[in-house]
Amino acid sequence: MLSQTCNLNQLHRFMKEQIGPVCDPRETDSLIRMVFDHVGLNYLDAFRYPDKPCQPEIIPQINEIVTEITNNKPIQYILGYTIFYGLKIHVSKHVLIPRPETELMVDMVIRNMNRLHPAILDIGTGSGCIAIALKKHLPGARITAIDRYADALSVAERNAGLHHADIRFVELDFLRNPEAELTGRFDLIISNPPYVTHYEKKFMQGNVLDHEPPAALFVEDTDPLIFYRAIAGYAREHLKKAGDLWLEINEKFGPEMLDLFTGFGFSDCRILKDLQEKDRFIHAKK
Repeated sequence: MLSQTCNLNQLHRFMKEQIGPVCDPRETDSLIRMVFDHVGLNYLDAFRYPDKPCQPEIIPQINEIVTEITNNKPIQYILGYTIFYGLKIHVSKHVLIPRPETELMVDMVIRNMNRLHPAILDIGTGSGCIAIALKKHLPGARITAIDRYADALSVAERNAGLHHADIRFVELDFLRNPEAELTGRFDLIISNPPYVTHYEKKFMQGNVLDHEPPAALFVEDTDPLIFYRAIAGYAREHLKKAGDLWLEINEKFGPEMLDLFTGFGFSDCRILKDLQEKDRFIHAKK
């Protein structure tokens, strides 16, 4: 455990020694920076002023955080928040941790939006990160965000309040008659639905499997496109003419996605790649 009378150099060395063995080397410094920032320290001061003493009151907090990291708990759940598209987004065990891939999809939507007051539907909102980022950068948008789980919506509503984002939240299982609650028509439908097959679990990191909500991640191996068929059927009736559909997808099913949405009558269907050059998004137009 870290001593109550340590300096910044000793703090940095302690964290490196404790976190390094359990983390990807590329992530260790990033995690240390996040912890420094969380407790109000400047990471660079560990090198500029190594002998500067740490405030004793932050030491128990750092010890607790480091212990949880070494127990394989994601740093975002430890701190209770992450940064998504420049916004602080609270997270809990009830919602997925937003990924950079989803940030990229949001960025593509914002850069390609040509309507001043678009009606937007976010399916499976989770923490609300997509809906809130869109509202902050498209202030004229009218956004409806749905999720099956009340606990997730509670997190999303908290985040919307934090950022003063006027969003309509609806508790709804999209696989069961969404038309009953969502009767309107939209200029944009966006979603990052569950798309990881159970077979792929064996390739995933333990901190994801042990801590993130499985219902937001996994689909049955026998029907991996279940959510995309439901979205395509709903969008065919509720997306406005020339409206846009943006979805995050499993990299293994790019061709199947094109066949699915083309079969539902969508035009200009394109698969786009993420920062690792993997098939990650589909964009289609009504």
